[in-house]
Amino acid sequence: MKNLKEIFRKTFNSKVESDKFLDTNNKDLEQSINTGDIKDSTVLQIVNQNVQSNISEKDLKNKIIEANVFFEKGFLQDSIQIYEAILKDISKNKYTSQYGFINGQLGKAYTLYSRKKDREINLLKSINAYNKAIEVFEEIEDKKSLADNYSNLGIAYCRIAEIRNSKDNYLKALTFYEKSNITFGKEKDFQGYLQTLNCMGNTYVSLSIISDKYDNLEKSLELYNEILENVDKCSTLYVNTIVNVAKVLREKYELTSDVLDLKESIELLEKALIVYGIENYPINYSLINHNLSNSYRELSYKENPENNIKLAIKFSSKALQIRTRDNFPVDFAYSSKISGINYLRKTEITNNENDLKLAIEAFKEALSIFTMADNPMENAQLNYQLGNAYHLMASFKDKQENINNSIYYIELAEEVYKNKLNTIDLAKINLKLGQLYSDLFNMNNDDFIKNKSLNYFKEALPIFHKEALKELVEVTNKAILKINNEC
Repeated sequence: MKNLKEIFRKTFNSKVESDKFLDTNNKDLEQSINTGDIKDSTVLQIVNQNVQSNISEKDLKNKIIEANVFFEKGFLQDSIQIYEAILKDISKNKYTSQYGFINGQLGKAYTLYSRKKDREINLLKSINAYNKAIEVFEEIEDKKSLADNYSNLGIAYCRIAEIRNSKDNYLKALTFYEKSNITFGKEKDFQGYLQTLNCMGNTYVSLSIISDKYDNLEKSLELYNEILENVDKCSTLYVNTIVNVAKVLREKYELTSDVLDLKESIELLEKALIVYGIENYPINYSLINHNLSNSYRELSYKENPENNIKLAIKFSSKALQIRTRDNFPVDFAYSSKISGINYLRKTEITNNENDLKLAIEAFKEALSIFTMADNPMENAQLNYQLGNAYHLMASFKDKQENINNSIYYIELAEEVYKNKLNTIDLAKINLKLGQLYSDLFNMNNDDFIKNKSLNYFKEALPIFHKEALKELVEVTNKAILKINNEC
């Protein structure tokens, strides 16, 4: 019995290597699935409870261990099949705690598996499994397990927010995170409490992309600062949190245009790299390099453009050394997108058509993974960037053809964003379409095209005012003045 108990402890308390990759969301933040300790009494209850079903007591023990080992090793489809088979062979009424536990495990497995295949379908299955687990743990008043499943349900809603009904699903996620912390309390599980605060902070960052950018970023910083004040500076949670703070500072830079925010972001990420080296932490290493690439590219707009864009490309290349298409297709697509944006920026600096071709190639690589069916938001972002690339290509050759190509891709992105209520990004798309139709007007002198351009500018302007995006307000006003002054 002692050996079996140790197997359970090892299985339940280990952090899965595949989790480290699969838990990296598309906002470049970690939202870790809870793998908190299972109480001794829970383990013993699962092992010792008399079994009267289609499966023997010995087989039940072995099947649970087998499924958890597959889960731990990252063989998610195998673990799902075994968990599902066990649930068919046990009765909820007779084996209540096992039923709840296995559904919780099943929810985690489906959440992780959604990054590999059938994203929305598997996320909906994970939500269904978590709800079944929650129903059980509410009934038996197991508050620790209940809190863990609330938190993991929040993660599932964050993931599905990346696909549809973004704002509503992010708000649902926050509700479940708050339930998690209220249910068990920070006095009983302070580490779990802080981990859930981290998930909440990440969710507010995601919400900031949709609306109320400044307020949501401030809420995320408040939560991250509470974590930093209460954890050991040598802990992984501390390092992960400073990576998240770096992300927020880069986002705030868009509002403040204060280069100090950007430089502080870079400084924090470079400190994190000291801890997360490529040998021992390849996944974290790739994530930080990915984020450094973003920050150096932004810095290239303020100072030393050629040097900083070279650094951005260097860091995205380091990320792609780990994030290969075969091993990590989703993260490969994210970093390919960033690589494309970097080469697009380099083209603006060097006026080199070959760099632009590299950008288009990278975007199309990412687009082959982020399909409209599985990830409409990322698909839309890539179409937007392809539109930017073809707009720039128009300055090299085939001007009208490439402007029309650009409009085609950006209007594909517009259709998605119209349905997502991502008002800031939709406004940026409207600004870009206004600029493109303004360019077409210059070539054709057609009042219909001119009015279309003006309508896009006027749709974007109030959102930029509302979100206090001063530079974009200035750009839009100048564009409106320019087209009105043209014949």
